[in-house]
Amino acid sequence: MSAQIRKYNYIAELETAGKCIEWVKERLSHTPIDDYEELFDYIKDTPAGSNGVVFSPWMHGNRCPFEDSYARGVFFNVDVSSRGSDLIKSVIEGVCLHMRWMLEATEKTFATSPVVRFTGGSSISPMVCQILADVLGRELETIENPRYVGAMGAAAVMTVGLGVSKNIKEIKEIIRVTNKYIPVPENTAVYDKIYPTFKNLYHDNKKSFSTLNSQGC
Repeated sequence: MSAQIRKYNYIAELETAGKCIEWVKERLSHTPIDDYEELFDYIKDTPAGSNGVVFSPWMHGNRCPFEDSYARGVFFNVDVSSRGSDLIKSVIEGVCLHMRWMLEATEKTFATSPVVRFTGGSSISPMVCQILADVLGRELETIENPRYVGAMGAAAVMTVGLGVSKNIKEIKEIIRVTNKYIPVPENTAVYDKIYPTFKNLYHDNKKSFSTLNSQGC
């Protein structure tokens, strides 16, 4: 155990990710959408970039790579031709673009793996996985029981602490990769173009967010 004292868990947190998708499922469609399968079917033909609509997922403020409790969600570049499917897919893309921003911030401290492991409830959706792979421009892999990775990680730490396992890395022998997603170059090129604009949604509106939200407007 002593040899692992200097191991660190580096965390970058987005305050609202799955909550944004839940919100758009319930409130932004021609009729309320009952489940996520219906939502994903509704947007299946919407191209990468959501026909120019960009969404910021800071609906409850944000922590990383900037900390600002006043930041909020923004639908940007909506025009008369924009459809509900554009707005809905832009929400998923906005969450993924923010994950790219957090990954970019992380890499200023240390190198990350070229293959990204995606876990949690959203990783159950092949569509979300492919969008994230395209946004990051990296291969993505998912695992069995992705909703329970927190419990699995806690159990792994306990096995080392109790002396059942000698090294935390032994957990790799237990967790099985189930799917891999390869980025589509044409889609990644679209997201590369959108990405600077996405980041500017915060930088350009920081003062306005504070003006509107610091006094509870």
